[in-house]
Amino acid sequence: MKKIVCIILLLASLAVLFGCGGNNAVTLEEIANESTDIVRANLVSRQADTSTNNIQIAIQGAYKGSLQYRDIIEVRLPYYDLDIFGQWTFYLLFFLNITEGEVAELAFANYSVYLLDMCERVGSHNFTFINASPAGYPSFTIEYQELMGLWRNHMQEIYDTSVLVSTLRRFFLIDI
Repeated sequence: MKKIVCIILLLASLAVLFGCGGNNAVTLEEIANESTDIVRANLVSRQADTSTNNIQIAIQGAYKGSLQYRDIIEVRLPYYDLDIFGQWTFYLLFFLNITEGEVAELAFANYSVYLLDMCERVGSHNFTFINASPAGYPSFTIEYQELMGLWRNHMQEIYDTSVLVSTLRRFFLIDI
């Protein structure tokens, strides 16, 4: 009887061990939901002091968040090797959590910065952004069609919110 109890406890502990530590896969939906802003940008400069892990980016467009972005913002990249960004300008994709007046933070440490795959850029209508983090899965990619889907969902949310607010104002005569 003791052997059976020990075997059952051993199997249960193995199941818990493998069940809890197993799947670290991240999906595009999780990354997008954690983000306040999803922006496409060009690199402006790396900061001279590399201990700050900051870069400056020029926003080219947004898929979620403030669609009025057309500015240079500073982003803290504590989990990235800044050497991969070099000193040149190229297309980047960022999933950010932005608070007003501060340096932008990444929404997901190892899944928030992507580089445009330049091989696919020429002549392709559905180019791919590849994960720039050395600690994330290098094969984790985001296709342009997926970004457009996120943009359509975001615009639908904005529309639904504005319809709800105008309805509340009309029926309850309140200012929101």
